[in-house]
Amino acid sequence: MHRVKKAVLIIASALSLASAAFGDEELRIGEVSIPNLRWGQQRAVFEVSNLTEDLKFVVITCEIRFGGSYVEANRTTRNSYVLEPLESQILRPTIYIPGSYGSAKATVAVYDVVDTLDALLDKDKVFEQPIMLNYGIPDGIAPYMQEKVTLPPFVDSHPEWDNEMSRVILTLFNEGKTCAEIAGLAMADTAFIEDLAENMAKRTVVLTKEKGYKPQFPIILIPEAEEEKKLADKLSDSLVALIKRNIPAYDKTILALELSNAISTDTSGFLNTSTIMYRKYPMIGGFLLWYDLGKSFITRSAPLAIYDGTDLCNAFIPFYMYAVVGGDYFHGHQFYSYSGQGASLSVYWGDKIPTVQCEEDYLSKRSTSQKAQWSLSAGYLPEAFMIDTAIINLGTKSLKQGSEPLLVSAYNDLKEIALRHGHEKVSFGHRYWFWNLAATRVVDKLIEDKVIERRGNGQFRFDLMP
Repeated sequence: MHRVKKAVLIIASALSLASAAFGDEELRIGEVSIPNLRWGQQRAVFEVSNLTEDLKFVVITCEIRFGGSYVEANRTTRNSYVLEPLESQILRPTIYIPGSYGSAKATVAVYDVVDTLDALLDKDKVFEQPIMLNYGIPDGIAPYMQEKVTLPPFVDSHPEWDNEMSRVILTLFNEGKTCAEIAGLAMADTAFIEDLAENMAKRTVVLTKEKGYKPQFPIILIPEAEEEKKLADKLSDSLVALIKRNIPAYDKTILALELSNAISTDTSGFLNTSTIMYRKYPMIGGFLLWYDLGKSFITRSAPLAIYDGTDLCNAFIPFYMYAVVGGDYFHGHQFYSYSGQGASLSVYWGDKIPTVQCEEDYLSKRSTSQKAQWSLSAGYLPEAFMIDTAIINLGTKSLKQGSEPLLVSAYNDLKEIALRHGHEKVSFGHRYWFWNLAATRVVDKLIEDKVIERRGNGQFRFDLMP
């Protein structure tokens, strides 16, 4: 479990940087101050003088970057101004302070540009002032800050969730607390907490506000997570034993398919739609555990289309959302995606959650419901296979013999635990979290027992024949 170190300093209410004039021979920048350092949108205040007889275009950036936590919030604002010849102005650029605790560095920079829409280059920077800050954790909120709150893969890494309060607030609302009560515990402005909640409520799958704000997906606290992890461990042990027992039947299935010329023994060709059957690692990890058994456990008969209709930069997976307190100890590390249709139907499986490269303005796509362009980062490029599911299903059928009672028993036990901890039902998101725990352990145990050998970088793409 991930324990969060408690900060010992308290938030400063004001800051003023004593300095003489800064800048170059054309611009003079006066003393910088930030009168209010509470969370939310604030203002830096300082004077900028145009020392020339020309019109000046100035861009001011205000960045704040938190560090030392399991999430590291980072916000940058950009403000543009025009200065008349020989004019001095008191400028008040915005600076947005996200809801995080611990050490932070704020940086105010001034750029002398030809056009305020231009890209900002180091050669145009005439002033930069770093400001070191520390936001202490108030006693009222400290009990909620001891453990990391984990969200689904790619949701967890989105900037929308990069500050601690965006996660802790889920637990607090789940307890029935109001915005005012949360603001009091966090020593924050009530308006900031209300804005945070309202932004979540606009996406109705996150919060509902019918009778106070309430999360719309399961919040799994440590006592429940501990019970359910034990159940996932029990299920994974049973699945490991079952797969070991069924490997000989799987090998016989391959031999029978070869003898009937149903599959090709040429395993080097990309277009050979049965090659994966000779690759036990992706076959068991991707197809048996996720495409087949994972679907049966999580959605039953419907495709396990976790990321279908969204993208990995702005992952929006309302039916598979969850929040788990306790950090990586209670979280599986496999990645599975099923998306597309017809000839473009693809499945991704990785034994580690990959990182992705997103286009520069990917965040703007979220507000317009457009898909952002993304690619897997170097080191996570997948090995690709063409798949004839009619043939592959014969392989998974032999590997999963006897699995149904295990899945039914695990689901019933999971449901019983969840009900005892206040969940009205076991959602897809709850089952998805649980299955990732179990599947991760199955693959790790099979590698440890030398039943399968990890292949390449552990990342695979399967292009399914329509």
